[in-house]
Amino acid sequence: MKICTLRKMLLLAQFFALIQNSIAQTNITMVNPIAHNILKGNYIPDNYNPVGIITIPDSVVANFAKEMNADSIKAYWLKLGTFYNRSTGNQLNSTTQGITAAVNWVNSKFNEFSSVVDNRLVVSDFTFRQTICNATSHKQPVAIIPGNSLTDKSILVLTSHIDSRNNSSCAPSAQKAMGMEDNATGVAVFIEMARVMSKYSFKKNIVFLITIGEEQGLYGAGAFVNYLAANSISVKANLNSDQLGSIYCNLPVNSPGCSTNNAVDTTSVRVFSNGDINSPAKSWARYVKLAYKDKVLPTATVPMKINLMAPIDRYGRGGDHIPFDNSGIIALRLMCANESGDGSGVANTRVHTVYDEGGKDLNSDGTTDSFYVDFNYMKRNGIINGAAITMAANAPATPTYTVANIGRNKIRVQFQSPTNSPNYRIGFRSTTIDFDTVYTTARVVDTFSRPPSSNGYYYVGAATMDGSSVTSFFGSEKTIKSNRTSARGGSVAEEEEENAVDTEKPYQLLQNYPNPFDEDTWITVVANKNIYNQRATINIYDNKGLLLKSLSLVLNPGNNQVLYHRTSLNYGVLFYSLIINGKKIDSKTMVYAN
Repeated sequence: MKICTLRKMLLLAQFFALIQNSIAQTNITMVNPIAHNILKGNYIPDNYNPVGIITIPDSVVANFAKEMNADSIKAYWLKLGTFYNRSTGNQLNSTTQGITAAVNWVNSKFNEFSSVVDNRLVVSDFTFRQTICNATSHKQPVAIIPGNSLTDKSILVLTSHIDSRNNSSCAPSAQKAMGMEDNATGVAVFIEMARVMSKYSFKKNIVFLITIGEEQGLYGAGAFVNYLAANSISVKANLNSDQLGSIYCNLPVNSPGCSTNNAVDTTSVRVFSNGDINSPAKSWARYVKLAYKDKVLPTATVPMKINLMAPIDRYGRGGDHIPFDNSGIIALRLMCANESGDGSGVANTRVHTVYDEGGKDLNSDGTTDSFYVDFNYMKRNGIINGAAITMAANAPATPTYTVANIGRNKIRVQFQSPTNSPNYRIGFRSTTIDFDTVYTTARVVDTFSRPPSSNGYYYVGAATMDGSSVTSFFGSEKTIKSNRTSARGGSVAEEEEENAVDTEKPYQLLQNYPNPFDEDTWITVVANKNIYNQRATINIYDNKGLLLKSLSLVLNPGNNQVLYHRTSLNYGVLFYSLIINGKKIDSKTMVYAN
């Protein structure tokens, strides 16, 4: 069976599993009624925000970065390993073994932290009924930091799964399934984040959800999404963290992933999100990176590189952000740069095997002394999470605005509302997922130099910035055509306007981005305003003219994008063509580099 066909089958199976979730899950309950009412916005904020609590976001992030403790993360991580097998179905009548004992322990930590901060971290079990690994009832730990404002009742949800598996998705009780990389790392970081962040106050509710059933079909996250929908609880965004501490690359891995066997990386993370580069989820990913760049990077001892990835997850794999995304909530997955294996349990890899045990006992004294994870790396990844959530939980309103070309390499942005923001931010992109440039201005109407664009188009998003230097979520991007310089020295756009001639092509095939690429690249076709529901094909060829892949898309006015994932190891120059009604409209070259 071809790999691409197998991946399609896996994704379809995942989709149908999620559909089945919504049908099969019953008795979905937030056990603590106080927690339920807080999520509904039915509470008095002052009851959870004592006088003198720190609310200034910059101070919160600075303190958070200092107070996150790598040794605490290590202690939580080691404790999670003692439960031996955290398979969703391993519900033993034990206080020390199995998934139930692990969930109870996490809740005990949340309650311990809450007692130190005047019970302002509201803790609850979240329960639902569904048959998973022969177990029919399940519970998940939830901890909520109540917001200090009810102006916007939308919440922020952080997810990380506590369940584990080995070669069997429903590992029997007697088998080892410690899941130390996947995903004791994410849970340990979240426990420490809850400890530190509960000391501070934020405008919006922040929810820490530790899920179960992830390894069998994202069941726990799916149940929570169903609960949110049934109770009309609005979610601003979801941030899912899964595998936050692995540092070694052990091939094979699902792409896009690490490519050098035994390589080590402690300074990079990957952020996966759905949709093309203009999608709300990609905008959320850019926001996470911008929050780190603004608030953490200037004082970071070890700078982190945040890589924004094109697909929603690695091919054939998935995480707890997907049920949120499927329900229309912007969501992303943050994870380590390197991982051990593709989850299939092949030799010399650890993820989804009995060997996911965290490290080695080199001197046979019964204690692990050589780790496959790095605790300072986990701490830094927690800080990335914390900075993003702090900014998002305090974000002002997203503006409405217009963007227009006004001459050579200049655009004008006019903010229509709000018009009293202390500052505004304008983000430019050309051929990448990330911003090329971000400007800050205090003017409601301002002009900006346009960064160069290699594909003839660029994309402009804007945000407000409040008096505490917190940036709002960026509004929907506006697509602007470049004013390219013509042979006469003026701009093409200016000359076209002067001659009153519309020379815009019905279709324009743009340069792929990124280019060169190593795993995935976006191909864009621009259609003019008179094109609707036009079927088209993008054909990919190697340097000998052999057809490698045909990608279907439907063209409508504006940008139409399709993601190409490499299907072979044909390194070097490739060609791609736009085909409409059997006719080749245009072709371009791109570079596939390892």
